[in-house]
Amino acid sequence: MMNQRTKVGVMAIMALFVVALVAVPALAADEGGGGPWDDVVVTFGAVALAWTSVQMGVIRVLRGVSIGGKPLLATDGAVWLANGIIGVVGLVIAATQSGEPLLASVMQALLAFFAASGQHELLSKTGKSPSLPDSPEPQSGQG
Repeated sequence: MMNQRTKVGVMAIMALFVVALVAVPALAADEGGGGPWDDVVVTFGAVALAWTSVQMGVIRVLRGVSIGGKPLLATDGAVWLANGIIGVVGLVIAATQSGEPLLASVMQALLAFFAASGQHELLSKTGKSPSLPDSPEPQSGQG
């Protein structure tokens, strides 16, 4: 007599076996021309590197600006929005300079921004920092 956990495990293994049984012949079939990604070239140029420096500098300056005694970028949401706007503008400039149409450039920039925002949100929810190594938690009561 199998328990519920074993039944679920067996069903999962059977499902993976069926997927592999169907996928292996399809992937093994050689079309002769290769994949559609064979001619793709990904570049990361000086414009992107320069714009990143400009973006970080502008955000730092805007964080220090106060209007009527209230900081311009007072909340994390305001910093996120300003960072997004400046980043999207920079990505659109870089893409249009390389010959991409404007609409395609805007779509690529928005997708990149939301993908990066999603990664940031995931890391902030899990308590990890993308730029800092894991540090041990200080233990209370010791000093």
